[in-house]
Amino acid sequence: MVQLQLIKQSNGILIPATPETSDYIQTKIKLGAVLEADFTQSVSTPILV
Repeated sequence: MVQLQLIKQSNGILIPATPETSDYIQTKIKLGAVLEADFTQSVSTPILV
């Protein structure tokens, strides 16, 4: 099991929040793969892009 950190953009797309998450997605997940997850929202200050 892996823990990924994602940020939701205004158009509803989830993007990697950290370089580690981005690297994992690029190297371990095949294009078109369907992922299942249980999500929790962090209480930390959101990053504004």
